[in-house]
Amino acid sequence: MKHLLYIFLVLATLLTGLYLLPKHTPLFEYYRLRPVFEVATIVFLIGVLCLYGREKRQVKMIFSRLSQKNIFLDLAIQCGGIYIWEFKDEEFFFEYPVGDQSPRIELEEMWRLIHPDDLTAFKLLWQSLWKADKEVFQCRARFAGSDYKWWEFRFSAMPALDNAERGKDVSGILININDMKKREKELILMRGYEQKFLANMSHEIRTPLNSIVGFSNLLVSEKDLEEPDKQLFAKTINQSCDLLLVLINDILEISRLQSGQMKFEKESCSVKELVDDLYLAHQLLVPTHLRFSKEAEGDLFIYTDKKRLSQVITNFLTNACKFTNSGYIKLGFKHLRGTDEAAIFVEDSGIGLSEEQQEKVFSRFFKQDEFSQGAGLGLSICQGIVQNLGGRIALSSKQGEGSRFSVVLPVYKGGYA
Repeated sequence: MKHLLYIFLVLATLLTGLYLLPKHTPLFEYYRLRPVFEVATIVFLIGVLCLYGREKRQVKMIFSRLSQKNIFLDLAIQCGGIYIWEFKDEEFFFEYPVGDQSPRIELEEMWRLIHPDDLTAFKLLWQSLWKADKEVFQCRARFAGSDYKWWEFRFSAMPALDNAERGKDVSGILININDMKKREKELILMRGYEQKFLANMSHEIRTPLNSIVGFSNLLVSEKDLEEPDKQLFAKTINQSCDLLLVLINDILEISRLQSGQMKFEKESCSVKELVDDLYLAHQLLVPTHLRFSKEAEGDLFIYTDKKRLSQVITNFLTNACKFTNSGYIKLGFKHLRGTDEAAIFVEDSGIGLSEEQQEKVFSRFFKQDEFSQGAGLGLSICQGIVQNLGGRIALSSKQGEGSRFSVVLPVYKGGYA
């Protein structure tokens, strides 16, 4: 580039020399130098045209790259739930409409869109923005519909270029961070689960282990134990071992559900046959002071994992026995009229659940009786299994009157007899 400039300077000097020749220069001198100046002029013009073409191509390439980057930026903004805005004359101007809102939102209207709990902090930040350059604020607002969602405002205030009296121009971006907040809440919840899990397990595992170790030592050290005492100690040890196995199995089950490694083998299954088998299996397990009955309505067929479904119903029956002191336990199924769904239920006349307990009953480590044995994972595992089977658990309960837990699954091929 420097060499070209030197050449043009030389040519420009020659051209200048042509016009600066004295007026009384001899004619033969003028005509002798004229071809040189003409050639120099032509070369100069060609050089100018070449430079112009080169600069034009470079400018075109730069604009092409900028256009491409703008397209990529536009796509990123649209896909990322990001909205560009600027604030002028008491109005927000958005490049794209935010949900159902107009691209133009007056300041007072913006105040109405912000959640009341976040509005005061938002106003204070807005007022301080004129003294600062940049601010970031997260709040709940209802831009896209009637529900409040989490959004993040990123402000930037710069001196106004077109009107110095206006002070500063404010612009920024609005980012939908609702999904991020949900994940953040889930992580906090999981951290709480982890802490609760460690606290529960340290207690739940220590109790049966202490029992096993204590009674085992007694059996070994006490030589004069009578046979009934030995049998009692051995029975207690066995019960503690069973409890430990249940705890370990629950931990493994919840881990498999979480990682998606729990296997399901689905097949066509008769609901009547499933309920009959469960009823027979629990005849001797339900306390004798409770009435244990069965309620069947024709027959239904579902496509499910029979073993996993039996595991869920067995958990319902075990809980019914645990929390029913008198009255009855009923196992049954029915076709939900007006739908293609079957409901397999366990109903009892036990202590029932309050509305607050019903909201928490499927949460991990929830225990209706904090002093009862168990990790509080049973119903959480049941819910995970049923969801993987393509169904849902329905709960109807009233404190002091009893509960009904139902597994609702789609009927297989509309089969109903």
